[in-house]
Amino acid sequence: MNRYPKQVFLLAGLSESGKSYAGMFFDERGVKRLKYARLFAHNELNQDPKINPYQILEQTSMPEDDQIRLAIASLKEICEAEGIFFCSIESMVKPSTTIKLREAMGPNVVRVIYFDVDEETRLQRQMGRENVDYETAQKIMLPRDRKKIQFGTPEIKNIADVIINNNGTKEELNQRLVELIKEYCR
Repeated sequence: MNRYPKQVFLLAGLSESGKSYAGMFFDERGVKRLKYARLFAHNELNQDPKINPYQILEQTSMPEDDQIRLAIASLKEICEAEGIFFCSIESMVKPSTTIKLREAMGPNVVRVIYFDVDEETRLQRQMGRENVDYETAQKIMLPRDRKKIQFGTPEIKNIADVIINNNGTKEELNQRLVELIKEYCR
C-alpha cells in the first residue's frame, strides 16, 4: 500500500539560496532528498535514466493539477519502495504548484521552507562554487533568477511555513536545519 512520508519539506528560493545544501544536509540525516522535476518525470526516467527530467517538465503541456497528481503518485511509489518517512523536495519554483502540493498532501505533512538571501551574498556563493569572477557569476546566476522570478518563486515566501534568512554562516544554517528535523521528523 502506498503511503506519504510523515513529513515533506518543500524547498524554495532563488539561485544560490541554500536549497540544494539543505537537501543534502537533510539527506545525510535521514530526510531523503528528492527533486520535483524527477518526481514528475519518474515514469520516463524508469524507462530511460539518461533523459533530462527538467526538460520534460519545462516542455510539458500537461495541466498543473495533472502534474501534481503525477508527482504525488511518484512520491508515494518511491516512499513505499524505499521506506521513506521523511523527505525534502527541491526546487519549488511556482507558488501555485507549491500550494497545490501542500493541499493535496495535507498541511500536517508538508512544510514549505523558503530560503531568503540577498543577491550580493548569492553572487559571492556563486563565485566560490564555480571559482569564477564577479561578472561571470552574474552571467551564470542572474538569468536563472530571472526565470524563477517569472515563475513567481519569490512569492513562495508569502506562503512559506518557515522562512530561513540564509545570509549568515553555514553553522547558523546547519543549526536551523537541525531544529527543523527535531521539530518535524519524529
